[in-house]
Amino acid sequence: MEPIGFFTSRADLPADAVNISADSRRAAALKLAGIICDRTGSLITTSLLTYIVPDAFKRYQPASGATVDPALTRGCLYRYLTRGKLD
Repeated sequence: MEPIGFFTSRADLPADAVNISADSRRAAALKLAGIICDRTGSLITTSLLTYIVPDAFKRYQPASGATVDPALTRGCLYRYLTRGKLD
């Protein structure tokens, strides 16, 4: 599986990214499945969506010595696509 990328600061994320976060690849895939189902009514297996997670989410890993953003959790995955690209 493709590795999940990372970002180091809140400035790297789209403005609406924080509203969708997950603590694992599987949890991120479940969030994507929910979004797809809400928008299209289609049910997609989570196992297929785990391959898409690296395209839609990035892991927060602040730079060494940098202040951790209080709105973000270190190691957590955050949606990296804008709403338009996700749609």
